[in-house]
Amino acid sequence: MESVETGQLQVEQRSRSQEESRRITQHCTPLRRSNSGSGHLDVLRDVYMAVTSEASQIPVQELLQATKLVHQIGAVLTEQMGKKLGDSS
Repeated sequence: MESVETGQLQVEQRSRSQEESRRITQHCTPLRRSNSGSGHLDVLRDVYMAVTSEASQIPVQELLQATKLVHQIGAVLTEQMGKKLGDSS
């Protein structure tokens, strides 16, 4: 009985997770339409707002994936800033 309840809970979490992913993807649509820097910032702001308002609903696995992605984005931005500012690191 307990494994059935656990299975149902996992299915419900996956369903909520998939719905959340669809909503976040809808926020990302402008990125495909706009190649400008400000367009990218708008998309990042939209994603930030979606995550902050619904973070408690996001499953742990997706939080881990999102954290990894944010760190990767941060590393790329740091590298680009270094190039633009003439840092040799």
